[in-house]
Amino acid sequence: MPESSLSSADRVEAIQQAAGGREAQASPEAQLQPRRKDRTGRTGKDWLGLVLVFWVGFNLRAVLLAFPPILEGVRISLHMSYSEAGLVSSIPLLLFGLGALPGAWLCRRIGAHGVVAIGLALIAAGSAARALPGRITPLFVGTILFAAGIAIAQPGLPSMVQAWFPGNVQQASTIGALGLMGGEMISASVTAPFIAPLVGGWRGTFLVWALPAAICLAFWWVARDGRGDPGPVQQTASQKQPVTQDSSHAGHSQPQGSRAYTASSDATDTSATRRAAMHRPVLPLLRSPLVLWLMALFSGQSFVYYAANSWLPASAHGGIPGASLDLFALNGIAVPITITLVLTRRHFVRSRTFYVMGCLATALGVVGWLLLPYLWAEPVAALLMGTGIASTFTGLLAYPPSVAEPDDVAPLSALIWTVAYAASFTGPLLSGAIIQLTHNTRAAFFPIAVAAAIMVIASLAIPHKADLPKLRQA
Repeated sequence: MPESSLSSADRVEAIQQAAGGREAQASPEAQLQPRRKDRTGRTGKDWLGLVLVFWVGFNLRAVLLAFPPILEGVRISLHMSYSEAGLVSSIPLLLFGLGALPGAWLCRRIGAHGVVAIGLALIAAGSAARALPGRITPLFVGTILFAAGIAIAQPGLPSMVQAWFPGNVQQASTIGALGLMGGEMISASVTAPFIAPLVGGWRGTFLVWALPAAICLAFWWVARDGRGDPGPVQQTASQKQPVTQDSSHAGHSQPQGSRAYTASSDATDTSATRRAAMHRPVLPLLRSPLVLWLMALFSGQSFVYYAANSWLPASAHGGIPGASLDLFALNGIAVPITITLVLTRRHFVRSRTFYVMGCLATALGVVGWLLLPYLWAEPVAALLMGTGIASTFTGLLAYPPSVAEPDDVAPLSALIWTVAYAASFTGPLLSGAIIQLTHNTRAAFFPIAVAAAIMVIASLAIPHKADLPKLRQA
C-alpha cells in the first residue's frame, strides 16, 4: 500500500513498530490482533510509559529539593560550618553539568534505558547512604552518588521518550517536565513539616525519598520488555527515511533531522554502523547555529531561575510574608503552566512564537521587579518571571527528542544541560558579587536582566520549524 494512502493513525503505528522493533517481529497471529485502545487512542502500554516518564522525572528532583528545608537542622546536628553546608548544596549542580556528557556517552555504549536505570539506582543508593551514621562523610558520599545518578539519567530520558512515543514526543516530554516540577514542589513542601516528624528526624527523610526511586527502578526495568529502546546501536541518517510528524499535529511537513522513521527502516545495524554510532563525535554539534541558540536560551533561563530564587527574598518588600508570596508566585505557577501544555493539542516545541512569548514574559517580570519596587507589583513581576521560565523550560526539554536523530538526542540534551547548569551555578554567585559591590540587594537583578535579554535575543534567532537547519553540518 502506498504510504500516502495510510491514515494518520496507521502511520503512527508504523513508526512505533519501527522504533520498538520487538513488536514488529511478533508472530503473524499476534500481529493480526489489534491492540486495545481507549478514547485517546492509547494502549495500556502507552499509559504505563507515560506514568514511568512522569515518575522518573519526579525522582530526578524529589531527592534534590527535599534537602534545603532540613538543611539547617542537618547543619546543627552534624556541627557543620556554613561553608560545608553550602558545599553540600552546591555539589549537585556542579555534578549535573559535569556528568551530562558522560551520561550521553553511556547512552551510546549501553543504551538509554540502561543508563536511566543506573541513574535511578544511584539516586536510591545515594539518598539512603546519606542516612548512614557518621558526621559528614556519609552525607557527602551520598550527595555525590545521587547527583551523579541524576546527571547521567537526564540525557537518557529524552532518548527513551523519543523511542517510546515517536508519534507523541511533545506531550510525553511535557509530562516528564511535569514530573520534574512535581518532584520539586512536593518534596520541598512535605519533607520538613510532615515527613521529618513522622520518621523521627532528618536521617529518616533520606530513606523515605530513596523508596520512590527504588520502586521506580523496578518498574522501569520491567517495562523494558516489549518496548523500544534506543540502545547502543543506531542506524546512520543515510540508512533511514524520515517521514511523518507527531500525531498531535499531523499534516505538517516533517523537518529535516527529525526523529520519525518509516516502518521499512532496517531494524538491524552492521558492526561498522555500531562502531560509527558509538564513536560519532559530539562536539561537531556545536557547529550548528540551532544548537548554539538552544544553549544560549537554556543558559539564560537557568541563570534567571536560580539567581532569582536565591536573591528575590533579600530584595523583596514586606518582610518574610512578602518574600514567601513572591517565591510562591515565581515557582508555584510552573505546575499549572505545565499541565496546560500537557493538555494542549497545538504544536509548540518548534514554534518560535512560543519561545519569544515566554522569554518576553520573563524579561517583563525582571524589568518590573527592578522598576516597580512596590509591595503590590512584586508578586505580579514574580508571576511573569515564573510563567516565562516554566514555559521555556518545558519546551526546551522536548526540543532534542523532537528534532534530533536517535544517536544525537542524548548528546544534544547533554550539551544543553551542561551549559544550563554552568549558568545555574554562576548566576547566584554573580548576583551576590554585585550586591557586595553596590550594597544594594535590588542590584542582584541587574545581571538577571542581562540574562533575560539574552533569552529574548536567542528566542528571536530560533528558526521556524519549516526552516530547521541540520544539526550536523556536512
